[in-house]
Amino acid sequence: MTNLAKSIDFSGQKIYVGLDVHALNWNVTTCSDHIILKTFHMAADLNLLVNYLNSNYPGASFEIAYEAGFSGFWLQRKLQQLNFQCIVVNPGDVPQTNKNALNKTDKIDSKRIALALRTRQLKGIFIPSETQEDDRIILRQRAQLVKSITRTKNMIKSFLHFKGIQIPQPFKNHASKKFITWLKSIEHKEASSRLALDQKIKHLEFLRSELSEVTRHIRMLMKSDKYIQHTTVLRSIPGIGEIICYAFITEIGEIKRFGSF
Repeated sequence: MTNLAKSIDFSGQKIYVGLDVHALNWNVTTCSDHIILKTFHMAADLNLLVNYLNSNYPGASFEIAYEAGFSGFWLQRKLQQLNFQCIVVNPGDVPQTNKNALNKTDKIDSKRIALALRTRQLKGIFIPSETQEDDRIILRQRAQLVKSITRTKNMIKSFLHFKGIQIPQPFKNHASKKFITWLKSIEHKEASSRLALDQKIKHLEFLRSELSEVTRHIRMLMKSDKYIQHTTVLRSIPGIGEIICYAFITEIGEIKRFGSF
């Protein structure tokens, strides 16, 4: 640290930090209660950010914000652990002018966040616990598997239609084990056609196996000590099945955080 840096003291002052977060880099804007101090581009490295803030604004207290998105909540949790006040905000809640909307850049985005933070225009969204977040992941994994299974079934149906093969009526709406057995029994003139269909069948069987494993894990979680009480109450409501129940528990979480419905 230089002698000049040593003489700078931001004790009693607040520095507002707006982050525009990307996978490989971050755009950062710092401002005080009166002026924008700096806007810069840096590698996506928490330690670099913390070292920069502490060395350039010694003694200051910091308020940091970034928009919710692909990066999740890990950065917020790490900053909080390091005693930096940090919130994650809904991108739609960050005010912007028509000029900024027409000339949108990452630097402008970080500046908008910092200025809105300074003027108390931002409110942080709910941050789930790491346990709740992890248990959400398995639910979303299941949803992705269901979509993949539907996509694979549609590929198989398209293949059969292309080859002029009629699907028996009992199998038109359900991909049961009997349906897969029937698919495997279809005769093909060429080995290439047989291989193409077999690969689709194998992929479908793999996805169904993955879905079964994920569903078993969800059922196990619902019976665990942390969720059994909520599960019992929710499942007593007519029309609430296993997956809807688990989605309510993990996606909504603590219902008391809502002031009203």
